[in-house]
Amino acid sequence: MMRKGGIGFFDSGVGGLSVLRACKDVLCGYPVYYYGDNANAPYGNRPIYEVRAYVREAFDFFARMDALAVVIACNTVTALLIDELRAAYAFPIVGVEPAVFPAAKVGKRLLVVATKATASSLRLKNLVNRVQITYPNVEIKVFGSEKLAELVEGGFDGAPSELSRYLPTENPECVVLGCTHYSFLSEKIGEYYGAKVFDGNEAVAKRLANVLSLRQESRQKKDFSSDYPPMGCLLRSLPFFVRTSKAKKTVFRLKKYGVCVKVKNATTLYFVGSGALKNIQFYKRMFGF
Repeated sequence: MMRKGGIGFFDSGVGGLSVLRACKDVLCGYPVYYYGDNANAPYGNRPIYEVRAYVREAFDFFARMDALAVVIACNTVTALLIDELRAAYAFPIVGVEPAVFPAAKVGKRLLVVATKATASSLRLKNLVNRVQITYPNVEIKVFGSEKLAELVEGGFDGAPSELSRYLPTENPECVVLGCTHYSFLSEKIGEYYGAKVFDGNEAVAKRLANVLSLRQESRQKKDFSSDYPPMGCLLRSLPFFVRTSKAKKTVFRLKKYGVCVKVKNATTLYFVGSGALKNIQFYKRMFGF
């Protein structure tokens, strides 16, 4: 059986793994559910009614798991549906937002690269307007890509120059990534433009830490170790990782189908959704264990 009362991460595919990685130090030993809907990725080119149906299925799963909080690790879903989701579900929901404000503090020519849906969303337009009110001398251009997220899903490992087919011809001082998939290309995009690159992942980690801190205070720092299933409980349906602390470094151990053993201060990570196996393999390839 899967432990309830954990933290959910949702994305259309592998992009949210970059957010999960950024949040790894604030998970506080809670079980984590990474729901990746890779079979329907990317969401950025889909109509909103399709995206809503896929997202509601995932969030109903989080509700059944009594999630303490859920991170929308997808800019498209945040831009289109976060207000609707917050009204529909009782748990706190943390969204990811392009780091336009931090970039505006550094450079005067900004390029925001996002999916088509995010680029045309009212939420991003309002964010850009707020930034330009605060920093009137900053020039902000927004580009909606149709293929870049799909490129990441396919495991792109080419040279930065190969991105010329997917990126606009601009000369920005800073590039803001408006899709969590693009975080896996941050170094290549930075090299391609010769610019500093920003994403919103660290800001998500800070907001999630605040949410969990408030919850811990309200529950008087309850010990969640008692929520582990009895030793010998065989997990027949889902792979998981166990995170332990060794020499102050995070170590992940892959357990495809195994016995869930109580580990002090450990986080059990469940991969669910249509892309469970693909996301495990991608995480292992990108970050190792």
